[in-house]
Amino acid sequence: MEKIQEINLYEIRPSAMNPRKTFDKEALQELADNIKSQGLLQPITVRPVDELLNVDGTVCHYEVVCGERRYRAVKLNGSKTIPCIVRELTDEQAFDAMITENLQRKDVDPTEEAFAFGELAKRGQTTEEIALRFGKSTRFVLDRIKLNKLIPELMLRVKDGTMALSAAMIICKLDEEQQQKFHSSNRNDTFINKYYAERFCNSLFAYISNSDWVKAKRPDYDGGCGKPCSQCEYNTKNVGCIFYEMKAEDENARCIDKERFLDKKMAFLMDLIIEQDDVIVKQEDATLEFGKTAVILETSYGTQRDKDEVEEFVKMVKAAGYAVFNREDVFENYSWYSKEDERLKEKLANHEIYRCMCISGYYGGVDLTERYYTFKKDLAGADSETITESATVAKLAEKYKKAHDKCLERRAQAYAGLFSWDVDKLNGDPLDEDELNVLAAYMLRHSNYYVRNKLLGNSMQPPVEVAYDYVLKHPEQRNVIFRDALREHLNGALPSMACTVQQKIAGKWCGDEAAKIEQNFTADVEKKCSKTAKELDDMGYTTDGKKKPKKESEKPKLPPVAPQYKAMKEKHPDAVILFRVGDFYESYFQDAVTVSNTLGIVLTKRNGTTNMAGFPHHALDKYLPMLTRAGLRVAICDQLDMPEKTTKRKK
Repeated sequence: MEKIQEINLYEIRPSAMNPRKTFDKEALQELADNIKSQGLLQPITVRPVDELLNVDGTVCHYEVVCGERRYRAVKLNGSKTIPCIVRELTDEQAFDAMITENLQRKDVDPTEEAFAFGELAKRGQTTEEIALRFGKSTRFVLDRIKLNKLIPELMLRVKDGTMALSAAMIICKLDEEQQQKFHSSNRNDTFINKYYAERFCNSLFAYISNSDWVKAKRPDYDGGCGKPCSQCEYNTKNVGCIFYEMKAEDENARCIDKERFLDKKMAFLMDLIIEQDDVIVKQEDATLEFGKTAVILETSYGTQRDKDEVEEFVKMVKAAGYAVFNREDVFENYSWYSKEDERLKEKLANHEIYRCMCISGYYGGVDLTERYYTFKKDLAGADSETITESATVAKLAEKYKKAHDKCLERRAQAYAGLFSWDVDKLNGDPLDEDELNVLAAYMLRHSNYYVRNKLLGNSMQPPVEVAYDYVLKHPEQRNVIFRDALREHLNGALPSMACTVQQKIAGKWCGDEAAKIEQNFTADVEKKCSKTAKELDDMGYTTDGKKKPKKESEKPKLPPVAPQYKAMKEKHPDAVILFRVGDFYESYFQDAVTVSNTLGIVLTKRNGTTNMAGFPHHALDKYLPMLTRAGLRVAICDQLDMPEKTTKRKK
């Protein structure tokens, strides 16, 4: 039986080789309390080491081999010594003992397990030996070792529980750049489950079901990479794939190596061309004869990588001796008839269209499609020199047109500066012929498509130059165009905007029909609105919600104004006279005109003859300063009162 020694805690240090790096604080404190009350039931194992000074100057003589958690708990409860078994062990023997102790725990951390298995593998043990020793499967050990490839940021997320182990087992198989991208795409407060990991990986891989060979019903094609997809270890459907966790059915199977997938794709497309070698136009005799098939290059879109794929494939086609033409240099219109359509076969027989294998690039890389085009004029049967010359001429003409259009644009901008919103430059003279023609041209361009079809024979909106040319040649149609523009506006105008002008024009154009509409309108108003109109009238309001003016008999009679006004004017000849009348201040005669103009208030008639302008008494503080700022002197007379109303008492 090994001897147990009590050793001072300050003489013992933890081992840097220990794969266990994390200790639960609450569980450690619980163990410390338990040891304090019951004592340490199992001693720790240490080994002698070279003397090493602690931070406090004490000397360490021993290193923990097994029992670091107990060692930490004893230190935590304030003990000075700890029971130990001392063994003479080499680094290899000590590490092996640490691994064995830690990996036999029930709550072993998967990242620490990964580190331990990785260290054992580095020290020469095979995965089979490690698996047999710890009772695990070879696949389990391999997966744990791969977990060591997680970048530190994701490893930390596994430790703190914000990333599921199932997700980590997938992501660890990506390279560092891809892992960094995955980490950046998921916030730290997001729990990363297996679904997130699979979705991210799927975006990096290629759908096998979308491949050209599967679409062509040749799933066993093995060109490019040397294997059919059904036997390939890079197919997520197959057990041998390292991403076996993502095992999928046929429709969701993916190739995890995009470079191999691209090699296979390029080889398959190249084989499609080679299989038609007898009809494809060659470089050595690049003559476009009917009955042949041309390889043509369409305009490419997508990412730079997509365009690079197209460029690489074009090089492969040319290297194989086939001619590649730019589509816009040779062909024009594309036939939409299907390959089986009899009309397409008839056009081929009549040499109206030409069969092409089109190389194009979109989002997803290079594509090869069979299509049928018409030749540009005079290029049917042309050789490569003629086509090259024609393409050069076309490009130069296009270059000239673009430069000329730029000059036209600058001229138009210069003219536009002349037509700024300077109203003073407009005059009321009758429009001359040029102005009428231009106005008619613009109206025709924006007219109803039925009118354009009737006048121009085409319902499409024409350029203004075409519309202007038509107006010059058909001046008798000018008024038709003007009236159509008027009709178009009135047809779409809301009643509140154009009811009056609608009625005016309709009466001129369609007298009987317009009169009938007015009759129906009058009857409709009488039927639908008369009751409401009567209710408003009984309340003293008009149908537009305004207060009805009082009848003459209801208006209060003012005492004679002229004598008082005259008397005040004699005293204050240069002043505006304001009379206090009940709750209002009022001015009369010429003073009323002055007050109305100065304050912007309504000028009315008192008793039908006398000018009067007034405002409520509480507005005096607002209007009096306005009058004085206008340079007016103001005199206020409080002697003018409203006559008292007489009321009859009911008996």
